[in-house]
Amino acid sequence: MKKEFLLDYLKNEYSFDCNLNFLFEEITISELVSEIIDWIVNSKHDYVEILTFARDFYLGSDLSKNTKKEYYEELKKQHFFKVLENNLHCTDLEKISYTIYTIGKFSDNKNSFILENAYENNFKDKNLILSYRCLSELDWLESKKNLLYIEDLKIENSIYSNFILLYLFEMYNKEKEINKILLKSEFKHIFQSNQFTENELYLNLMDLETKYNKAYSFSWSKKDIENFILFFYK
Repeated sequence: MKKEFLLDYLKNEYSFDCNLNFLFEEITISELVSEIIDWIVNSKHDYVEILTFARDFYLGSDLSKNTKKEYYEELKKQHFFKVLENNLHCTDLEKISYTIYTIGKFSDNKNSFILENAYENNFKDKNLILSYRCLSELDWLESKKNLLYIEDLKIENSIYSNFILLYLFEMYNKEKEINKILLKSEFKHIFQSNQFTENELYLNLMDLETKYNKAYSFSWSKKDIENFILFFYK
């Protein structure tokens, strides 16, 4: 009954208000983590909701500090982050994106290596948006490699690398860095104007991201992605 109780609560009653301590009247921490992992691997229930539920126990819930620590240790013991790491290799862009976000928001620097490996081996030269999302979470995790990755993108100085940097710098609100990119000669023919308000650039990049995610194929090369960007701004 415990599994059905939790699923029913998650699907029908949980309002993401982080009032979760009462659930331990029905289930142990070990059982809870086991069910969460089972849902991630086997359930057709909404993936984003499941990960939000899992994260809320640790980050915003009414659990005591000691209970949160016990919960997090149980996540590690049952290889929760390995399960998430495996999902970084799927072909569902939304699923990958939210997995990156979840790994970052647990705020454990020891998990940096998961996203570092994913960036270096899966995303760096293959996916503009997932690269930017990976780097943003590595910044949150204070990864020592993140500044090196950003410096490498600056040195590459391609359309592809500069758009990753634009997404990052817009998020960080680094106006000087943004302007350095927009004033480059190769960007003057991409943008009709290099003068953007903060909100205009944000909306522009979000529109590109939406259309990119709809069109993207995992067979695309870096050159294919650059051609898509050029077509978008044609």
